[in-house]
Amino acid sequence: MPLTTLVVDLGTHSTGAAVVVGDQATLVPDPLTGSTRWPSYLGVDGGAFYAGSAADRIRLAQPRYCVEGPRRAVDTQTAVVLGEGELSATAAVAAFLGALRAEAARLVPHPLDRVSLAVPTSYPLPDRRRDLLIAAGESAGFPEVELVGSTAALLLDAATVHAFGDGALVLVCDLGETWSTTLVRIQNGNAVPIAQESAPAGREFDSLLLNDLRAQLRDFVEPILALPGEDGRRATHQASDFVRQVKHTLATLDDHADVTGRLSPEAPPYTLRREWLDRLMEPGLRWVAGSGRSLLARVASTRAAAAGPALSPLSTVASLDAVVLAGGHARLSTAERVLRETLQRPVLRLEDPDLAVVRGLVRFTSGAPARRVVADQPRWRVEPVAWDVPTGRARLERWAVGAGERYARGAVLAQVRTSDERVYELTAAEEGELLVRRGRAGDVVGPTLIASTKRTASLLAGDAPDKRQELTGSGEWLYTPDRQFLVECATTAELVRLWSIPDGVVVHQFRPELPGGLARRGRVFVAPDGRLSLVTWDPAGSFSVWDVRTGSCTTQFKDTTSPVNVLVNEREWRLSAEGEDGGSAGRYRRTVATLWDLATGRKLEKLTDDWHRRLTGYECRSVSDRFGENAFSPDGLLRAVPVASGAGLTGISLQETRSEHEVYRCEHPPSARVRVAFSADGHFLLANRESPQHSQVDVWEL
Repeated sequence: MPLTTLVVDLGTHSTGAAVVVGDQATLVPDPLTGSTRWPSYLGVDGGAFYAGSAADRIRLAQPRYCVEGPRRAVDTQTAVVLGEGELSATAAVAAFLGALRAEAARLVPHPLDRVSLAVPTSYPLPDRRRDLLIAAGESAGFPEVELVGSTAALLLDAATVHAFGDGALVLVCDLGETWSTTLVRIQNGNAVPIAQESAPAGREFDSLLLNDLRAQLRDFVEPILALPGEDGRRATHQASDFVRQVKHTLATLDDHADVTGRLSPEAPPYTLRREWLDRLMEPGLRWVAGSGRSLLARVASTRAAAAGPALSPLSTVASLDAVVLAGGHARLSTAERVLRETLQRPVLRLEDPDLAVVRGLVRFTSGAPARRVVADQPRWRVEPVAWDVPTGRARLERWAVGAGERYARGAVLAQVRTSDERVYELTAAEEGELLVRRGRAGDVVGPTLIASTKRTASLLAGDAPDKRQELTGSGEWLYTPDRQFLVECATTAELVRLWSIPDGVVVHQFRPELPGGLARRGRVFVAPDGRLSLVTWDPAGSFSVWDVRTGSCTTQFKDTTSPVNVLVNEREWRLSAEGEDGGSAGRYRRTVATLWDLATGRKLEKLTDDWHRRLTGYECRSVSDRFGENAFSPDGLLRAVPVASGAGLTGISLQETRSEHEVYRCEHPPSARVRVAFSADGHFLLANRESPQHSQVDVWEL
């Protein structure tokens, strides 16, 4: 059963949520309005808790029995006054999440396994507020609670439309009720916050709009806002909701439109002009721009003080690669305009910014399989060795064998000196290889000294390795140059999957958007920069190059002939498409190869039949593939080769390199092609078996 996760962006004014099952996501709508954003209201009626629009109805009838933004209680770590009683911050958020959980449960048939909550970047590690959110998720009935920084979620969403390269410096501006600026560095695909500031600019902006309403409709508004008790609270809530609605309406119109509305049927009309809205919003946006500059200068000065003047400075706005806008106020076009003018940097305003964090959380949750960490189980050739230290404690004099060095049976591995100045030699009971040494010369050790060793490969003859995986695919396999992943590519190019070797799970998959009609072929190659790239083609001569990791199409081009043989030069990143010359006839028909630049899609030249003599390095499959006709283990002690018989390739033989003595053999049905490899750490032996009807990779644990 796939993992089912509820992802929640719990805002102070509105909340978004989605249910993620595997790689499919469904937004959780407010049950009363159908809106994808729930008002962040928590209400109580008759002892039962309500959230969203249901709680808003309670607020309009009995304001004291409803509270806006239960997460504010976590921010301030205070209790919530609700009706006649109080709720702790944990209980308030748990009640809100419980309502979301009940609605989400109606959308999927599976039980909800976990909840992923977005947390403000202002919650550092460690922070008690994070503990309160985790406790709230657990109280709401979720077995697992995961916290994801809102800035990281925003950048995950931004990456779907704007690729940030490794090392990119991005300023993320979240313009919700609280406005925040976060300086982020992209490192190995992860968003690493460097510095952050926040201000209540969103609330202040709404207060200015409310004041504008009071100024325009003074004679009508002031008397009802001054009413005592529940009536006054209700009128204030209605006025605040009204100016927010007018503001959001203005955000959907063009830059020259104004909005006019009525607080109630009997109220005079209120007009919010675009020019006045921009003027009210501009001070907050100037703060955002100034905050970005301040963050850059602060980080630069801190690093300069620590590393000296040789540090590459970050103090100029020019070092920013992009500015990302999200949050409800990002809908207003003036936000993008002002920040582009003041910072002079590319500004990316996310589509539907209110749901940007939710979309980022969905992407984060969908990538959960890639964050699975497999236990490093004891290997059959790796074992600990231990010596009881004489007198219980002694000083380690020296290690006689270095890490990675082999030793014979009875060899001295270390010496220790006891308190009575006696030196003891610690010897090996069996031959092996020293892997890890515990302690350095001069350290006091005892009562036991431990090291990790690798036993000799000859033990394979009496202790066969276990087969961990039998991975069956639909096409060809490639073993990545870093020997970390297996890449499966369907012969039709419709699917590419990356497999984890230790546990045999798919950590990433990619389906290119290929047009229908013509049958396609494709293979995965490794570009000069190390990226995995899918090259596809069809009989009409249409070629495409796809980045497997990001799923983006990087190059497209069209040949005039139908390709009968496609070869790639990975070092020069060029492609040769061979086809018959349409201008030749009969037995004199010639083969013509067209060379293409895979990086640009530019046609380079056309060559005739003898082009192979002039140009080398063009192959039908990746030369970066770590599978081979034979393979040596990283320590050089073992060699793996296919076993041939009259029926074809029918097995794998594992031999000691020095003696060529076979220590293990695995038989299998005849295969047309067998290739072997070792993992980078030497813990696994891999064999790729291919036949016209079958393709498989077997993995043994060494």
